[in-house]
Amino acid sequence: MLRSYIFVIVFLPGGSIGSQSSSTQPTTSLAFSCLDKPFVSVSASTPNHESIPAIGIALTDPIRRTGGFAIKRGDIPDSDYGPVIEIPKLPQRSRALALEICNAEQGLYEIKVTEFGGKSYQLTVRGTSGSAKNNEALVLHHVSRSGRIRKYRFVFRIERDQIILKWLDRDGVEQLKIEQSEWQTIAGGQAP
Repeated sequence: MLRSYIFVIVFLPGGSIGSQSSSTQPTTSLAFSCLDKPFVSVSASTPNHESIPAIGIALTDPIRRTGGFAIKRGDIPDSDYGPVIEIPKLPQRSRALALEICNAEQGLYEIKVTEFGGKSYQLTVRGTSGSAKNNEALVLHHVSRSGRIRKYRFVFRIERDQIILKWLDRDGVEQLKIEQSEWQTIAGGQAP
């Protein structure tokens, strides 16, 4: 008697290091597994970090590799894009949409934010390194407008065991602040 067997192999998209996650369930931030290497994160959160804002984040690294929203195949190694929990012990108060890179290249990065709604969100760029004596963050407060695209540039580098993280203005000059908070112009400085 002759028996035939059919094997079906199913490939599911994953959210592991090196992939561009398409999962809608938040995962723990890649930062917790990248403690001894340079780390860059571009994230967006609602004012109270309770939900994921309706935006997309795309990033280009210093050697022109891309990842994030509307990128068919991200090619930044050791990166992940999708919803994350930034503080595992406070999952309901630390939700964000993030593009995170472990073993990040030093140099100029370009961010493209695509907005889909009309709500407040915070855009945060973080830089850390196991060998550095500090961590740095740059923050912008926005009120989204459906269909608007925002573009930013920043520089990430490590000098004498110190993280340097600064915005670049239109002329390429390093700045700590590049625009006024949109939250301050609405409701007396309170996030709507």
